[in-house]
Amino acid sequence: MSGLFYPMRPPPKRPRGAADAGRTAAADRSPNTTVTVEDARLPRPLITFQPPSSYTELGSMGFTLFSSARGGKDQIVGTDQRGNTLQYNTDSHIIRVMPTLKQRKRMPISLVVGDSLYAMDTFPRPSDAKCFEALTHDPASSNLFSKLD
Repeated sequence: MSGLFYPMRPPPKRPRGAADAGRTAAADRSPNTTVTVEDARLPRPLITFQPPSSYTELGSMGFTLFSSARGGKDQIVGTDQRGNTLQYNTDSHIIRVMPTLKQRKRMPISLVVGDSLYAMDTFPRPSDAKCFEALTHDPASSNLFSKLD
């Protein structure tokens, strides 16, 4: 998952002048070192995800980092309260729709174990027969994820 958090290329190093070098050395020796905070903004988002919602139903969507043990591809998998699932490939920047879960999840959470994604309700009801479902990863298949019954 290093590609998600660390840039592929290191950022360019800023040249340091003699004044900067002297100030850094003095700051390292001083016990009362002050740190300068730079005002920075995040770049504009390339895509935004919003779960489906209505007047009677609030939307919720959970995201999980996924890396195949066999393929090693970094992916983000999302599930929403209606059972819709999607996969975002961080290498190719492609979004794929995955199989829909058999039952809605009111507040979905996802867990990755090996090459499988387990989706479940945060607060299951006793009447929920399918509050816990699995999607398995098969790199040999044309559909990378399939339902595990």
